Amino acid sequence: MVRKSESGQVVLILVLAATVVGTLVVSLASRSTVNLRTQTLDTERIKALKGAESGVEQALLSQSSVPVTGLGDGVSYVADYLDEGGTGMVSDLVDPGDVVDVLIEGADSGVNGVKIYFSSGSSAAVKISEYRVVAGNYLINSYAYDGEIWRVLANNFSIPGSGGTFEETVFESSKVISVSPTTSKLLRIMVLYSASKIGVKPVGGNLPDQQVVISSVGTYSVSADVDVKKRLELRKEMEKAPAVFDRVLYSNARLAQ
Repeated sequence: MVRKSESGQVVLILVLAATVVGTLVVSLASRSTVNLRTQTLDTERIKALKGAESGVEQALLSQSSVPVTGLGDGVSYVADYLDEGGTGMVSDLVDPGDVVDVLIEGADSGVNGVKIYFSSGSSAAVKISEYRVVAGNYLINSYAYDGEIWRVLANNFSIPGSGGTFEETVFESSKVISVSPTTSKLLRIMVLYSASKIGVKPVGGNLPDQQVVISSVGTYSVSADVDVKKRLELRKEMEKAPAVFDRVLYSNARLAQ
């Protein structure tokens, strides 16, 4: 009886061992399939991303929208090229010491001011320079505003008006700067103390376009009914001189290479 019991236990152990081995084989096979599919998806996404990047490059080169264009190997792209900012805009987050330029030359004849919003979630201040040409003479009007009263006592900045919500962004402060389309060329806004977005809203008409927005979609065709897509967006502001040149102008220093 003891031998029969031991024999039965041996058979049971062998069955359990075979079951475990079978489970491991199935698990490993399943894991290999998942890994293979993940690697395939990564490759497909990379190809679609390369298509989107090519669309951005072509739109920048042609300065216009690009129709659906094939690159071969199932990859294609399409890109939209838009000029924006004439009716107003909000910049990306600007670090202290960096600047945002607002082009005035070419604005509607009715434009008589530009409302500048600042301090988006921070206690930033701004220095605003208006570049003008009057009777062939280049002139600069400079303004400085700070909404923090305790700082104004030390820096002698002017106190701005209250802010508000503009282009879905909440600002603590704002100020209207008077401009003339016939003499004003440019507003340069330098952010001070804390990083902030800058809102720009024309008064009395539209400004010339301030930035280019490129939206590109790259597509990789896996099969006749399956596509992988990637989208890229590029916002390109107008060309501007580095902020260091402002420091040179106001300090009478020299640039040395």
